[in-house]
Amino acid sequence: MRWILRPLSLDLRGLAALRILMGVLVMLDALVRSSDLIAHYADSGVLPRSVLLTEFSNPYHFSLLFLSGQPLWVGLCLLVYGCAGLALAFGWRTWWSTLVAWLLMLSLHNRNPVVLNAGDVYFRVLLCWGLFLPLAARCSLDRARSLTGFKPAANWSEQEVLTGGSVGLVLQVVLMYVCTAALKTSTEWWPEGTAVWYAITWEQFTTPLGDWLQNFPELLRWLTWGVYGVEWVGPLLLLCPFWHVWIRTIGVLLLISLHLGLILTMELGFFPWICIAVLLSLFPKEIWDWLSSRNWLRQVPAENLILYYDQDCGFCRRMVGVLREFVLFGRAEIQPIQADPVVHALFDNEAPSSWVVQQGEHYAFAGEGLWLVLQQSPWSAWSTRFLSEVKTLALLESLYAWVVRHRPQLGRSTAWIGSRPFPPKAVPNQYLSTVALVLVVLVVGYNLRYSFFKEVPLPSSVKTLFAALRLDQYWNMFSPQPSKDDGWFVMEGELRDGTPIDVYRLQPGEVSFEKPDDPSAYYPNQRWRKYLMNLWLKKYKDYRLHYGRYLCRRWNSRETERERKLTAFRIHFILERPGLPGQPAKPTEKRTIWRHECFKKEG
Repeated sequence: MRWILRPLSLDLRGLAALRILMGVLVMLDALVRSSDLIAHYADSGVLPRSVLLTEFSNPYHFSLLFLSGQPLWVGLCLLVYGCAGLALAFGWRTWWSTLVAWLLMLSLHNRNPVVLNAGDVYFRVLLCWGLFLPLAARCSLDRARSLTGFKPAANWSEQEVLTGGSVGLVLQVVLMYVCTAALKTSTEWWPEGTAVWYAITWEQFTTPLGDWLQNFPELLRWLTWGVYGVEWVGPLLLLCPFWHVWIRTIGVLLLISLHLGLILTMELGFFPWICIAVLLSLFPKEIWDWLSSRNWLRQVPAENLILYYDQDCGFCRRMVGVLREFVLFGRAEIQPIQADPVVHALFDNEAPSSWVVQQGEHYAFAGEGLWLVLQQSPWSAWSTRFLSEVKTLALLESLYAWVVRHRPQLGRSTAWIGSRPFPPKAVPNQYLSTVALVLVVLVVGYNLRYSFFKEVPLPSSVKTLFAALRLDQYWNMFSPQPSKDDGWFVMEGELRDGTPIDVYRLQPGEVSFEKPDDPSAYYPNQRWRKYLMNLWLKKYKDYRLHYGRYLCRRWNSRETERERKLTAFRIHFILERPGLPGQPAKPTEKRTIWRHECFKKEG
């Protein structure tokens, strides 16, 4: 029966890759958000806390950023968020770093929902599932700092795990694609095949390659049907238990190719990268075995090494663990020198050395041990064939001697890595697995309800739980059809002395209503693009007042002269709708979506 459930299992090396990539993406997310720290998250920005909490916030939403709207507090939260991503990438106190990253991500999302996109929803859901997965079981500092010597995993049960978390992650990926395909109900997807045409003529998102592809409408028709088909077929291939390795691999590659196409043709922020990160974790065990094949990576005969360390030297133990995990990818055994009498005797004769490296019947010390490690490492094995062994050994001996001389200082500077008695478990405890299985049932039901059975009522308790955990999800990307409302903003203002000003660009002078050379470059980043495009929608019209107040504050806070103060402005959206392939675009329309007076008394 196990073969039927195998599609719901995950390889530990794939989970390690997912952890590393999610950590990197968290750091990048923190960096991008920090560039708009005040504008998007402080009380002096586009959405003060007093406004959010009284007019827009869900009472079940939690955010640490509700505690203060001062830039210093927001900056501290972003710093901790980025540090949690760094800890997650290296697998240091992995479960806690995942929890901190998830809580701070929820805090940021709940603080300003207007700048969010589908990638944000997917990311926070994946981080939540990460709490129920053995993300640290391979290639992590948590494994490196284990006090227990252990041998490399060699069988299926040690590399592939089936838990509530693995079931949840696999089904979450499947649901995301199936639901977005199910919501694509317009004729632009089928049978017309014009959806991709409309998507890449949306110039606010289009890349140069996307612009070039507009010259091939027939190709775009086939690409539309291809995208639609992959979103239906790809997830089914992921769950197929027959010929699991090949069918699953084909499904993963098809979905990755879909997102690579999005990256090349549209600027969608982190969304396609997040999707690729989680898809990589779905490769079956046999693919990871092939990728980690010693003959393929090293191109040299290889034997498992045994790294012996001095158990009285905390720094030595930590560094041997780090080498094993991150340089040798776990393909080595680690043991204390004192556990083997023969090695201990050899060690006593090599006073300057703090470790022994065994390869077969050969024992190496100091720099020679580093040379053996380099020969066995996937990172460097290929290059050792081109290096002079004599010169490289001399360099490594010098490096090792420097480490020995500075071992006390290095020991203190790496003490934060810490130690743990046993390696991270490959299977989470039964309580986490039980919670994960309950969430699996709820998440599946939630997605099916909103995508297939909209007439079925959803219990209020489920809505409350999903709002609190931010597991609420609705995968309507480009659904039911791509938006046909393209265009650009013009913000026409006037100073007290009558001088006209471009409020958006902070440039005095008459504004231009001409189309920008590159509409996608009009916005500083993906967050501003999403925010301003949301303001165009009627759903977000109540946010326009607070954006207007922010624009007034932004200009007037930098001007000391009364006559140079901004008094009023208008926000125009120049609406442009593309025609069908081969037909000219419709004439542009100037829509004034907001008029603002900076010194008008409230109420």
